[in-house]
Amino acid sequence: MSRTAACKFSDLRRGDSVGFSPVDLTGAAISLGTYPPWPFSSRFCHFGMVAGFDGYSALYESTIDAGLGDCLHAKKIVAGVQVHGVLPRLMIHGARGGRAWRLPLLRTSREVWDLATDNEWEWPYRSLLGTGYDPWGALSARFLLGGWRKWLRERKPEAGAKSLLFCSEFVLLAYQKLGLLPQSVASEKYNPKAAARLLVKRGICGPPEEIVL
Repeated sequence: MSRTAACKFSDLRRGDSVGFSPVDLTGAAISLGTYPPWPFSSRFCHFGMVAGFDGYSALYESTIDAGLGDCLHAKKIVAGVQVHGVLPRLMIHGARGGRAWRLPLLRTSREVWDLATDNEWEWPYRSLLGTGYDPWGALSARFLLGGWRKWLRERKPEAGAKSLLFCSEFVLLAYQKLGLLPQSVASEKYNPKAAARLLVKRGICGPPEEIVL
């Protein structure tokens, strides 16, 4: 197996995805239980994306991790889609013993990104801030059962409203709203590993590069 490529923190650009490795038993169980096992060297259990926030680069993600501190947008700890400074977020993960990978947005995709993000306040990922976290959707997507979750969402909104998003579902939905990913892609079916493989396979992002702080 070839050695995983590495990049510096300064290489991160808006539009890139970021995959996170496990830092505890829950994350390890998620990673080991997630299908498909690609790429094994990048044992993703969580997924986020780099984008702009008030003129600065930040990391957007959907999580229930209270240890990340206040969301820059909500100015308090929230559960669901939130935003934090990129470097502080990565430093928290590193201090926990975790590793993170950049999936760089490729040139053609970056051209689409640049055209779609002229007005910061209209950026889809910003409009999704505050969306609640979907734990059941995340659980079903671990085993590619997102189709079942979609069925339940449509018939029993109280069991999982469409307004709820888990980590990789949020990232793929943001790419869809920006025109980088076809609307036909069912974002609720993709766990972090599957989402990474999808983005690389479709030529939206390049292969994972471990981020070195």
